[in-house]
Amino acid sequence: MKILLVSFRFPPYNSVGAVRVSKLARFLMDHGHDIRVLTARGTVQPATLAIEVDESLIEQTNWFNVNFLPQLFFGGKKQITTTGYSTKVSFVKKLGNLYQNLFNLPDDAIGWYPYAVRSGKRLMDFWKPDLIYTSALPATDLLVARSLSRLSGVPWVAELRDLWVDPSRYPYGKWRHHIETWLESKVLSAANAIVVVSEPWAEYLRGRFSCPIQVVTNGFDRNDFVGLEDLSPPLEDKLRIVYPGVVYPNFQNVEPLLAALGRLGSEADNVRVVFYTRYMGTVMALAEKHGVAHLIDSKGRVSYHESVRAQMEADVLLLLAWADPEFPEERGIIPGKLFEYIGARRPILTLGFGYDVASEMVRDLKAGFVSNDPVAIAEQLRDWIRIKQENGQIPALPKDIQKGMTRQEQFEILENFLEELIINS
Repeated sequence: MKILLVSFRFPPYNSVGAVRVSKLARFLMDHGHDIRVLTARGTVQPATLAIEVDESLIEQTNWFNVNFLPQLFFGGKKQITTTGYSTKVSFVKKLGNLYQNLFNLPDDAIGWYPYAVRSGKRLMDFWKPDLIYTSALPATDLLVARSLSRLSGVPWVAELRDLWVDPSRYPYGKWRHHIETWLESKVLSAANAIVVVSEPWAEYLRGRFSCPIQVVTNGFDRNDFVGLEDLSPPLEDKLRIVYPGVVYPNFQNVEPLLAALGRLGSEADNVRVVFYTRYMGTVMALAEKHGVAHLIDSKGRVSYHESVRAQMEADVLLLLAWADPEFPEERGIIPGKLFEYIGARRPILTLGFGYDVASEMVRDLKAGFVSNDPVAIAEQLRDWIRIKQENGQIPALPKDIQKGMTRQEQFEILENFLEELIINS
């Protein structure tokens, strides 16, 4: 197959979306497919992600940063990469929300659209693919792919790592919701197929769109763990709980763990919770509230390789589920780091209501503990503390939990789906 991959997020710029698209590009290349990648250069994310395909196959374009004024106000791109758009001034927050509503439609990557369409069209003038494959969010990727498909007549597939217009917790006002829902329906109705990362989302979208919809979950890449197999948690008496990634306070709740630590009293001194992330303000405020701030260690944002290494050196890995029973569509959110955790084979402490797909996976695999109850979490921590003190470390999860969880296995499902789609197009 000849496939054009369209993705604003791609290495070396480090983000969860870039990891999945990069791994897919390498898989397709390794399986003998002729690929090209259309992406942007110089995005806001730090350039710490390894490029895994021949750079001659990557078409990087310029883009117009619609948020350059807010970035200047908050200290420039480097500062935004470190701390984000952080402010406690309510007027500035309201002004920022208005700016985002007006100029980030459908998202902050919209300034890439004209550059990407122009470069993609020029590329396809001398190299015409069998298929255009785009991975979103940002939704701008979908706009680019749809335009290139219309200009070239090449079929296109829309991959949704996240839902575009979340029917549960849409963050903007009614007027924008109306516009964006219309745009979403118009764009996705033109796709030849849709790929999603969980079955609940597939069920939701099958009720709205008539094209084929395929589930291809995330997974872990065994190559990322090469050379790290012998790593283990430090042989000390403190239980090391690790969380590598952003905490989204409006959707994820770390407080049950902090409250559980507060209930342990002096026993909590045997625990350290290590965050490899930025935006720690909410976490530290909650830790202060429960009197456990001294147990929290913030390491800041690290490269993908360092993140994997940190997971291998953890006793327990922390997973923050998104789903809330009030918002049923969120049941299908599966954080990509869950698969990395399975690759690391460390027990998983999942904070959440427990009805979402990610929590169900942890329970079904017997890969850890799921709860939102501080009392129950405290008891589980006591058990882990005891095991740690007796044995020096928590036993690794069995290898058989990894069956079906690698990116290779999931991408093989996608490969077969795409080949069949091309045949029937």
